Amino acid sequence: MANRRITKKKNKALQKAIKIKEIGKVEEENMKSRFFVQYQGNEFEEKEIITKIKEVWKEEGNKVKDLKELDIYVKPEEGKAYYTINGEIRGSIDIF
Repeated sequence: MANRRITKKKNKALQKAIKIKEIGKVEEENMKSRFFVQYQGNEFEEKEIITKIKEVWKEEGNKVKDLKELDIYVKPEEGKAYYTINGEIRGSIDIF
């Protein structure tokens, strides 16, 4: 009987934790954010870099829907953003 009671308590706690996590997930999805980098009088936004990389991707004859993973490394001192697409394709763009 004691084990059953503990199991019910654990189950309730787990269900509560899942609900809290789901609420947090919904709030995260509804949250709007913008990411800016300012460096030596220059400013750029994350969205601008992603848009430029997508343009390069399309100019190379690829479809945006085929872009599954994008890793970006910003080096403002060089004025460049280096990227890796789908873990294979590498390149860079000017950010200023």
